[in-house]
This record gives sequence, C-alpha cells and structure tokens, in this order.
Amino acid sequence: MEATHLNLCCIANSEITQHEILDHVSVIINEDVNFSWNLQKLFDAVYSNLGLQSLIDTATEIFGHPMLLHDTSFKILAFSDEAKNIIGIIEDKNGDKYIDAKTISFIRDNHIYSKIRNHGYSVYVKKSEQYNGTLVAIIHIHGIEVAQLAIYEAGKQFQEIDFKLIKHFRKILSIELQKNDFFSINKNLLPNYFLTDLLDKRISDEDSVKRRLDYLKWPETTAYQIMVINNGTGNEFESKVPFIIRSLQSFIPSHQCIVYKNELVVFIDDTIRHILLDVSNSEFVEYLKANSLFAGISIQFARLSESRKYYSQALKAYELAQRKNIYFCLYEKCTLYFLTELISSQSDIVDFCHPSIIQLAKEEKDNGTPFLETLKYYLYHTHSPNDAAKALCIHRNTLFYRINKIKQLTGVTLNNADERFQLYLSILLLEFNNISPSSLSKR
Repeated sequence: MEATHLNLCCIANSEITQHEILDHVSVIINEDVNFSWNLQKLFDAVYSNLGLQSLIDTATEIFGHPMLLHDTSFKILAFSDEAKNIIGIIEDKNGDKYIDAKTISFIRDNHIYSKIRNHGYSVYVKKSEQYNGTLVAIIHIHGIEVAQLAIYEAGKQFQEIDFKLIKHFRKILSIELQKNDFFSINKNLLPNYFLTDLLDKRISDEDSVKRRLDYLKWPETTAYQIMVINNGTGNEFESKVPFIIRSLQSFIPSHQCIVYKNELVVFIDDTIRHILLDVSNSEFVEYLKANSLFAGISIQFARLSESRKYYSQALKAYELAQRKNIYFCLYEKCTLYFLTELISSQSDIVDFCHPSIIQLAKEEKDNGTPFLETLKYYLYHTHSPNDAAKALCIHRNTLFYRINKIKQLTGVTLNNADERFQLYLSILLLEFNNISPSSLSKR
C-alpha cells in the first residue's frame, strides 16, 4: 500500500533517540489539538447567542488571562472581573463604564493603535514589570475599526497559543459585534430630516432654522462647517455607515451626522471644531487613514439656511483629498487649486503664467538646475531662507546662488508683493495641472 501526503523528517543528530523524537511530535500534535479545541469553544460561544459578555467570559477561561473590550470612544463593552484590578474603570450617571483618563493617556502617548496598524492585527505591549504586558488587538467590521481588545498578562506569561488564538478571536468578536444591538442603527443614528432639508434647500429662512434648532436642543454656536466623509470608491459604503458613525463617537456626536447621497455628512459646530481642526487633529486623520476614508471640510458659515452652498465646498474638498490621497482636506487651504480648475476650464493655464516662469522652465531643462522648485520654496519662506534651504535639502549659500541666478536670467527683483504673488501663483498653476518644465520648454 502506498502512503501519500507524508512529511519526512531527517535527524542529523545521532544522540536523539526515536522515543525523544516521538515525544517532540506528540507535543506538537497536542498543541494543535488544544488550539483547535479552544477555537471550537469560542465559535460555540458565538453561536450560543448568549451575548458579548458571555463570549468574553468564555475567552477569559480559554486564554487564562483577564481581558477587556472597549469601543473607539473607550466605552467598555465587556470585561472579565479581574480586569478591574488592573486598569481604572469609571462609570457615568447612566451606568455606562469607561476606561479612566490615565489609561487612555498611556494608550495615546505610546501610540498603541498606530503600532497595531503597522504590525497587522495585534501587538504585545511590554510593561516595566516582568509578565505584566498587554496583548492588544483592533476589531474591524467591514474594514472599519469599531473596538479594541486588551488581554492582560497579569503575572502569567503569554504562550505561543495565545498569539495564535487572538488572530482568530478578533474575527470571532467581529461576528458577535455585528449581532450585538450596540451596533444596530437606532433612532439616534437615523438620518436627521432637518439636516437633509437644509442640504436640499427646503428651508430657506433663518427663523425656521432657529425653531428647528430649539426643538433639537442643539447648543448655540458662532459658526458652522460641513464635512463630507466617504471611502473614495463608494463600494459598500452604505453598509459601513453604522459602524463608521459608531466609531466616530469619540470625535463627532451621532446626531450631527446624516447619510446624504451615499456620503456621510457632518455638521461641525464650536463644540467639536477644536477636536477636528486644531493642529492636534492627527488622531482624527490617523483614524481616516486606518479606515481608508477621506474627508473634506467647508469654510465656516453662520447661516444654516445656506448649508447647500457649503456642502458643495466640502464635497469638492473631499474629491480633492481623494485625488491627492491626503485623507483630510480643508476647502480654505485649497482655494488656489480650485481657482486653477476654473481657469483651466476656460483657458490655457500657461497663458496665465508669468513669462519669467516659462523662461526658467526652459533654463531648467537645458542645465538641470531646479529653478522652479527653488523659487517656489524661497517665495513660500519669504522671511526665513533657512527654512527654504532646509525644505530643498541644500545649503543656504546654494539657495542664494540660485536665487541670484534666477534674477539675472529673468530680470525679476522679488522686491514687491505683486511680482512675488504672480510668480508663486504661476508655479502652483503648473503643479496643480501636472505641467512639467520639459513640456513648457517646447513652447
């Protein structure tokens, strides 16, 4: 009888006996059996429909370590009792439990979730005390980050099987969360018809707006902005919306979001502006990047009855973010780009360029010196040539040599704002429209 699908092991060390080999093989087989058995118990816990906490309890027994599951706003969804002795847990007036500020600061200061995203699905966070680390994983639904799982070493060293199991357990948690009512679209996530009416221009007077705002109990604010969020392709975006809204809770209240024309539209007021638009908004941008989402934001406005106009701005900013693959785009920062779109739709962009720029493009092609890039950064950092040289990765003296050469070649002085603006705008017009110096040199 022929045997197929066998593994052949060649032992070069003659000191190892057959019995020792069999012992090693037996250990490997037992580990695989144990892994399969534990994985089956986790699946059984999911299909028993006893809920998220029951699944966490079962997993705690299997892993032999305390664990805690929380959403992206650090609200605790389920945890084992021992976890209370490891991290701080606070409770609000509604009885909802949250991770305490000290733990949140540790997570953010150590960029835990960034490390997980770079690693793949989970990461081991080592602590100062031996065997006191944490195994952390991100849970996804339809590619959207919705929750984080922490398994605590708590004095008992993690084994290889723990690292193998967590890879599958995070997928099992995803299945359970999709069944869980916590992520269903409830009345707070249903489209707000008032906001839809604003975007459809069904409400045109501020008195009607004020009455509706009083009914909704929105806080008073000095200015609004509109943000459009989408995944850049539109594929399956509608199915992801409930999870996106839920995972955005740490940034945006759900009652200020609506689904409009297959996009998530957010009304930004003073209460959330600083979270999204301050210089420290890197966490929000990182969230967008991790979930393959793009966002565009309008300029500020005071009259909600004019929301349609600013929705169009946000939509254009979103489209630009998608094209440039920058995830987050402010309309006010891209007005020159939109200006070039208007110009190019009516005329030849080159006709609007300063003649000196055309001349520099020809010189650049002939001798290879990046005159246009040098001039661009010199004009941008008008009062700081050191910053311009740093951006160009050249010495300050090299920068001044090139600028003097530009003046000699073109006759520009760079002494007045009008000339500097025309030159800088010309360079941006070419960049935004992907017109290279080599193509200009043929004109």
